[in-house]
Parts: sequence; C-alpha cells; structure tokens
Amino acid sequence: TTNPPIMIGSAGCASDCESLKRRMRLELDALTMNNNNSNSKLGVASVANLLQQILYSRRGFPFYSFCVVAGLHPPQELILSDGGGDDSGKKSMEGAVYVYDAIGSYERVAVGSAGTGRELLQPILDQLFSDATTTIISKEDDPSITINNNDNHSNNGRSGDIMAIPPMKQRVGVAGSLRPPVQTVVRCSVEDAVKNVARAYQSVAEREISVGDEVVICVVKSTAVVASSAGGGGGRRSEGAVLKVYRYPLKKH
Repeated sequence: TTNPPIMIGSAGCASDCESLKRRMRLELDALTMNNNNSNSKLGVASVANLLQQILYSRRGFPFYSFCVVAGLHPPQELILSDGGGDDSGKKSMEGAVYVYDAIGSYERVAVGSAGTGRELLQPILDQLFSDATTTIISKEDDPSITINNNDNHSNNGRSGDIMAIPPMKQRVGVAGSLRPPVQTVVRCSVEDAVKNVARAYQSVAEREISVGDEVVICVVKSTAVVASSAGGGGGRRSEGAVLKVYRYPLKKH
C-alpha cells in the first residue's frame, strides 16, 4: 500500500504474528483511503510509529511478536534541517530499519534482526557492516579516529566504535535537533550488503539447528522516475523503487 514499499518482518508466536499482520493491514488501508485526496505519502517512519502504537495498545496482553520494519526514507539531514522537506526529492532515499520489543518500544538502527538465531546473527552483522562502513569513511570525517589494518579501531589509543557519531556532529540545524549517537545507515554497495547478509546466515546455520535450508534476501532500491508531460515540455520527477529477490542455500540439518 506504500510506494516505495515498506517491509515488516515478525517473529514469535505464529498466531500472534498473523493477528498483528491483519491489524496492520486494516490500519494501513484506512490511512491510505483517508489520504487519497491529499499529496501526502505514508513513509516508513509513519508506519514504524503506527506499529508502535498497535503493539503498545496491547501492553496488558501483548502480541508475542518481535518485529523489524525496513524501508526507504529521506536522508536524515533533510528531515532535521530547517526547510528540508521541500528538497527531499533532490537527494536519493536511504535505508531505514526499526527494531521492536513485544510491547512497542522501538528504535532506528543500522542493522537489525529478530527471531531464531538472533543472538548469534546480530553481532556477526554488526561486525560485517561495521567493516564495510570503515572502508568508506575517510579520516577527514573525524581526525581523532584512526583505522588500523588489523580491523582494530582506535581513538587516540583507546578502543572505539567506528559507528559512533562525535558529539559535535550530533547537533543538526538552528533549533539544535540531535541525531542518534550512532550511525543508523550503513555505507556500502548493494552487492556487499547482500554478500554480508548471506555470509552471516551461513555462519549461523552452522551453529544453530533451527536456522537452515535457505535464506531469501529482498533488496529495495530507490529509483528516480521522470514522467514527461502531455505537452512535451519538461517532466516531473517522482520517487519509485525496484524490488529484487536473492536466494542462497544454507546448511540442511
């Protein structure tokens, strides 16, 4: 019901996940019908907030469902800066991932996972995508960070997190809005991202008997579509997306 598409994954009790899915579809359909006469689009941040409200409304008897929301979002600098909304079409969209607990507490992260094998999968993904980001971040972004060849990141001789954002760079705009203290977007190519996810699942499948057979990776890429006008003069830019699916075999238990 959204464009670009927004993906919601849930893990836990199958019946609760199905009930939550139907509730989300009803709410999204109602919001889409109410917004048909306006130019506003339902973005991933709005869907993430809607899911939080649904989960929290059942906090007394919660859905046994642990969710991950993923989609495309305007760059955070445009949202937090003054007057950035009108220029959102001038920059490509970036990925946004939100993770939840059972009662709706959620946060935006760079890499998220849920379900069986999460305890093994999450640190592997963090390490793989942290290394991928390290190869792109230049030393000019933060002169205090030095990157060694042995994958040990140091900050003036002390161990540090390469994904952390320095305090002076967390403040955005005149109003003083703050970014999260860590990066919420990984900087790597689509090919590297797919390769890292496949490697992580292959590693977990060797150690977790409940993870195996096959991993299906869905990639959503932002595309700018220019539609020509009827009179032939100029065109109109609109944001779209392309969905690709990759399948990789895993260990069969």
